[in-house]
Amino acid sequence: EACAAAIGGKTLFASSFVGGMSEFLNTDAAINCGTTKENIEKSICRFLKMSENDKKKMRTAAISIAKKYSWDNTTQNIQQVYDNLLNNN
Repeated sequence: EACAAAIGGKTLFASSFVGGMSEFLNTDAAINCGTTKENIEKSICRFLKMSENDKKKMRTAAISIAKKYSWDNTTQNIQQVYDNLLNNN
């Protein structure tokens, strides 16, 4: 959902890249804010120094990830897993 929010062209995504998010997210699509106060401050400074072109690139990458995990794509992937399980038994 956070990646999809970039579609409006106003938001950027910041993530700690810890846990489940790290499985599909990359630094092209989000600012790594870490988990400490210092890292969060650094990520805010990075955002403030980013050019509009860099922000646009990051939003485009985030949108690409969001599309990859759309409901349609997700249901197709799940169906493929079920089909593979059934065919292997």
